[in-house]
Amino acid sequence: MKNNKFLKTIEEISQWLMNNNQQKTKFSVVQTEKDDIPFEVIMHGTLFMPFLKLKEIPVKFKEIKGAVYLNSNELTSLDFCPEYVHGNFYISDNKLSSLKGIPKIIEGKLNFSDNFIKEIDQDFFVKKDILAENNQIEDFGLLQNEVNGTLNMSKNKLKNLINMPYVKKNILLNNNQISNAKGIQANVLGNLDLSENQIMTFEDFPRQVDGDLNVSHNQFNNFEKSPLVKKNFLAFDNQIDSWQGIQKMIYGDLDISNNLLMNFEEAPKEVLGNVLLNYNHIESLKGIFKMQNQLLILNNNLIKNFDFLPLNIKELHMMNNLIETFFHLPEDHKVSITMNYCEKLLTRLKELDISSSLSFQEIHILEKNKTTILLDYQNINECLKTNDHLTHHSKRKL
Repeated sequence: MKNNKFLKTIEEISQWLMNNNQQKTKFSVVQTEKDDIPFEVIMHGTLFMPFLKLKEIPVKFKEIKGAVYLNSNELTSLDFCPEYVHGNFYISDNKLSSLKGIPKIIEGKLNFSDNFIKEIDQDFFVKKDILAENNQIEDFGLLQNEVNGTLNMSKNKLKNLINMPYVKKNILLNNNQISNAKGIQANVLGNLDLSENQIMTFEDFPRQVDGDLNVSHNQFNNFEKSPLVKKNFLAFDNQIDSWQGIQKMIYGDLDISNNLLMNFEEAPKEVLGNVLLNYNHIESLKGIFKMQNQLLILNNNLIKNFDFLPLNIKELHMMNNLIETFFHLPEDHKVSITMNYCEKLLTRLKELDISSSLSFQEIHILEKNKTTILLDYQNINECLKTNDHLTHHSKRKL
């Protein structure tokens, strides 16, 4: 917007604000000594104009004593802005290609996500979160040295973390082109999301992450030099073939699905949350960690039996494995088991005439020679103990 497009009379300015500001905030119009901007506006509260398809703001603001919500419009310029905003400043989902004109001080959160910003070339200070998701930013530019809240620069074009500010809450940098963590702070006080990047190693990662760590959809091979994570540890869809280097206690959920793990050598000793290890090459549960009454999901592996199954689990899912026997299935747990059996096991059950006694809740034919069966622990074990057709010899055979 060019300055000559600013409204020139008090009546025009007042009418425009009353028609568009949905919060009907009180305002004052003050005269200036500028020929191209004869009047400026002091808002005594919030400026609330989202979802109006505004292409420009024909009013120059001197000060806004509340928040600014201009998200989801079609703005291409910030030259209407004051130097100081007392609350949040939301200009997300517009058509901005530059931050020129942005307020110098923003007392609340700044959100300029979903625009076309290529660089942070303006000097400004934000007291809370900085949200810049889904732009075209390649580096941290003139961004302030310390962010007091969350920094979200996901879905940009960042290639490295050089000159990254110190962040006091969550760091969200997923969906970029980052190849290493050099430049990040030593301790992350909230969540750290570096998923969907091009990182191959935990070299230069923080020593500790107090929240969740998400490094999914990268190119990791192992956990060497991985940080101490205090909540959920998510590393699915990598090329991890070894547990080497991972912490011995997982304090939340653990998801390492869609990797290349074959066993539990050097795995954690205990996991306090749910465990997802789908789509690996695991052949045996030997060495598996202790659990605390949570889900254990091992679909699409190569496991042949229940040997070494953790005792304290809430629910077990083992679809599409190579299970052929009920031996070593725990007897003292009331949990559900979803599995995929081969035809060989079903044939044995039919020969023993117990398949009709198992109280199947759900049976679906998935493909030739495979059937999904949802069973209850008690039903299985009562059947195996009481069915007249199960002799001692038959039990050993099964």
